[in-house]
Amino acid sequence: MMTSAVGNDTLSIVYRPIQHHEQQQVIDLHYAVFGARFKSGYYDRCFMPTASPQYKEGDTLGAWCDGKLVSTVHIRRLIIRSGDDNVEYRCGNIVGVATLEEYRKQGYSRELLRMTIDKMKERNEFDISFLRTQIPKHYSILEWEQISIPSHIIVEWKNFNFESSNVEWRSTVDVVSTDGQFLLKIHSNKACAYQFD
Repeated sequence: MMTSAVGNDTLSIVYRPIQHHEQQQVIDLHYAVFGARFKSGYYDRCFMPTASPQYKEGDTLGAWCDGKLVSTVHIRRLIIRSGDDNVEYRCGNIVGVATLEEYRKQGYSRELLRMTIDKMKERNEFDISFLRTQIPKHYSILEWEQISIPSHIIVEWKNFNFESSNVEWRSTVDVVSTDGQFLLKIHSNKACAYQFD
């Protein structure tokens, strides 16, 4: 536990892993911070066994200010296969870095990120960690480096049920060249409910 002074007030800050019964508070925090730009259920997927089968309790860390959850960081476990040598790497994808607006710029998410880094190093469960961000300075202080690499996502269709899907198949080249906004609309309205594990 840490104590923090804001103005004339003294706040009690607790950093710890999120427990199973607190998951709804994390989901509520994500909707408060990121808004409802994704369909209902989008933020719940971090905890769903169908969407995050590798999830372990404790993969989400939280900062509690006087008993209120104000900031979170989530480790999403992925397996990445190298296209060069077909070697699989255990990856800790940092997602869900969220802090309520009135609690920002007080170091809460940075402390959670430090804890996340320490957790990944201590347990030796990951070969690499990565995150995607529009504010790289926030993370570069913690030794993440901004890199630009080509990536490919390969989807295995063997478990996909074509009969139960109501989709219109279009060429990606056709969509991108004729209607890039359509692609953005698909992603915004039909955000992927499953991570690739």
